Amino acid sequence: MATKAYLEFSNGKTEIVTKGDVIELIDGHKMTFIEMKRTKWIGSDETGKKYNVPVYKDRNMTMPYAKSIIGKNENVIIKNQLNTLKNGDLFAIENAKQSFMFKEKTTKVIAIDLATGTTWRIGLECNFTKIDLNKLKEKV
Repeated sequence: MATKAYLEFSNGKTEIVTKGDVIELIDGHKMTFIEMKRTKWIGSDETGKKYNVPVYKDRNMTMPYAKSIIGKNENVIIKNQLNTLKNGDLFAIENAKQSFMFKEKTTKVIAIDLATGTTWRIGLECNFTKIDLNKLKEKV
């Protein structure tokens, strides 16, 4: 889903929030914005536990649940690792549930889907995350 969205605040303003913004809610809790859904957004608290936070407190959509943006949390932002990929490396795209094998980089990234074997052309504006096979082997 969207990692950047317009969010209405209790002071009547509508602002753009991006992934990693720390938002103070009207009940005093502080949540880090992760992604926007239709009528709610996903946020995490200081412990890292994720919650579904409604955009509005009431059913009539008159009282926004967010109070203000108070900071930025850099821990949830994934760094783009496109320049570190070599031919044959495995990678994933942020907010996608599939893994790819890197083939080459031209005006787009050419990759092979591991599940189906089809070739994909992926835009450079995506966030690419390299998959570390050694870490996966340790977990299994």
